[in-house]
Amino acid sequence: MSTPETNIVAIDGRDALFFLIVRPGTPGPSGSGVVLEHGGSGLTKARAAYILRQVADRLEDAAVAEVLEPTD
Repeated sequence: MSTPETNIVAIDGRDALFFLIVRPGTPGPSGSGVVLEHGGSGLTKARAAYILRQVADRLEDAAVAEVLEPTD
């Protein structure tokens, strides 16, 4: 899938406790294939990490459910 290059991202963070932007990065041994940008206020890094793990668990559960759904 080809996507246009994005140079500017605007975030209205007035009510955001935390934000995470995932962009395509350099794949290969020295790169993970993604670039992460994050920030915010009102949350400790530990709390933000906990929330992201909870979101990851939900996404994984949803992905497994999609695979297990009947296709008829």
